[in-house]
Amino acid sequence: MTFLTGAARQGAPPKRAYLAIALLIAAFLFGGGARPDITSLLLLRPLSAAALVYALWKYGSLFWQERWLPGLVVAIVLLPVVHLTPLPPAIWSELPGRGVVADTFRAAGMALPWQALSMTPIATLNALLSLMLPVAMLLLCFSLDKAQQASLLRAVLVVGMLSGLLGLLQAIGSPNSPLYFYRITNNGMAVGLFANRNHQAIFLACLLPLLAAHLSLISARQETVIFQKTLTIVAAVFLIPLILVTGSRNGLLLTGLAIPAAFWIYRAPLAVGRGIEMSSVRKLSFSAFVTIGAVMVALLVFASLRAPAFDRLFTEDVSSDLRWTSFSALMHAAGELFPFGSGMGSFVEIYKVYEPYNLLSPNYFNHAHNDYMEIWVTGGLPAILIVLIAAILLLSTLRLAVRPDQRMSSSRDDLILLRTGVSVLTLLAIASVGEYPLRTPSLAVFAALAVGWIVSVYRRAYGQKVPA
Repeated sequence: MTFLTGAARQGAPPKRAYLAIALLIAAFLFGGGARPDITSLLLLRPLSAAALVYALWKYGSLFWQERWLPGLVVAIVLLPVVHLTPLPPAIWSELPGRGVVADTFRAAGMALPWQALSMTPIATLNALLSLMLPVAMLLLCFSLDKAQQASLLRAVLVVGMLSGLLGLLQAIGSPNSPLYFYRITNNGMAVGLFANRNHQAIFLACLLPLLAAHLSLISARQETVIFQKTLTIVAAVFLIPLILVTGSRNGLLLTGLAIPAAFWIYRAPLAVGRGIEMSSVRKLSFSAFVTIGAVMVALLVFASLRAPAFDRLFTEDVSSDLRWTSFSALMHAAGELFPFGSGMGSFVEIYKVYEPYNLLSPNYFNHAHNDYMEIWVTGGLPAILIVLIAAILLLSTLRLAVRPDQRMSSSRDDLILLRTGVSVLTLLAIASVGEYPLRTPSLAVFAALAVGWIVSVYRRAYGQKVPA
């Protein structure tokens, strides 16, 4: 519990803090895959709906007090709602890219029916339902005070370390091990709690700024500070080879960006109160560091010999990767479907229409592996505008985090949380150029937490209060 409660100096957290942690754990246990047909969604979706209803009922008024965030969230939710709105045949059949659908009805001898703007309404409905979980977490995060949000940050670290250890066991063990939680996954790779090794690597890289924040937020006796420093250093040293074991180039790139972000966030932890004699504590910490480090290094060396991930990092031809060779086809699809797009969540079916013959294979392309391109194809101009607004807001927040004004810099802990949230969102935004991390429910919740940290800092700095 010491790791989870580090900086908290208040009484017992309210029930909403436990609810937020429970929702976080559920997201990572049941939401590690981006496919719409994973069985665990049968559990996660009802939990998401219940949490969203509760959060809106209890904390919706707090959400509407914000200036820009409600509009952005409503726009994100309304986009798939608009895509699901039925249109008369005279309208939808004339929209860009809908000719293939109209021709299919005519070839079957059927009259054109009323049709949603989305070319695949079921997939768009799934995209709409997937928003319940991150919005619920966002509202719950708003309701927490600074110490409780720090505890939630540490809960993410605990989940991340467990995912990393699980990935190590997967790399050491059999490709058909029951430790793989998803039917369609990267067997033989270190995927952890995810179905995709790239998402595992992205998540682990994002933990480096969180480790810096965890250590910076500690205010405790000197012996506790020394223990936490040792624990944090061991965790950070352990994370980097764990990312290498995944074999993800995206994860390797993010690690190179996450390390300077961690140093940017870090502030020396505060030692308070009278401490005990330090020599024994330092000796114990050093012994623990050496012992744990030696065990971890041995396991990682063994994993590197067993897993094919390391070879992939340096031998696989990047130019043959489908995410690059399909780019021209995706550009063509985006142009033909502009400005309305094909409908949120419709990528799999739409890509089949535009897939070049030379790229046909027994495997289907589940996402564009470039989320900005996929958003352009499926969401059209409205989705691109939403992304641009979000990018402008993130850049504005980044500028304030780099050069905080007097009110923002008055609270040391708030500035740490602000920089952590900005770092996580920036890393996820960069990762989305070559992957689709936010299509995974657990990483969408992680991003919602980062937004919650940022907006809560703004609220505390500029006068709004957390509810009792």
